[in-house]
Amino acid sequence: LGVNLVDDEAGEVDFPTKINGRPAAFTWKLGDDAVRHWHYQGEEQLRPIPADWDQGSNLAPVRFRGQP
Repeated sequence: LGVNLVDDEAGEVDFPTKINGRPAAFTWKLGDDAVRHWHYQGEEQLRPIPADWDQGSNLAPVRFRGQP
């Protein structure tokens, strides 16, 4: 599914992606009504997703398990 379990007790998951060419992830926690934060790989600081990212200009899809 392209989801990484971060904390099973808190119900936190990451959705891997690349942002500005760097490995990153969108983060969702149990109780959140939507995915609203992201972070670069290796960082713990959660950053709010800017409203203008809905156009996809800074995002790149990540392929899993050898998919083309």
